[in-house]
Amino acid sequence: QMSGFDYLIGKKCSYQAEDREFECQIIGFEYITEDKPPYDAHVLVKLLPFENADADDVNDMLDGVSLSSIIGIQTE
Repeated sequence: QMSGFDYLIGKKCSYQAEDREFECQIIGFEYITEDKPPYDAHVLVKLLPFENADADDVNDMLDGVSLSSIIGIQTE
């Protein structure tokens, strides 16, 4: 199991969903490798939103969203 991003747990970030953006805290990562060629690997980011989002968005964030939809990760 990779743990390359675990140091980001607890950091604040922004999640871009369609035409909206949510301020969130990173609560975990899930690493998925596909079981057939080309064996793509995906990193899902589990998020806790700081603001009111509708239930579908919140469920998506808690289940894990694509790393590419995360911007502005707090680095300090």
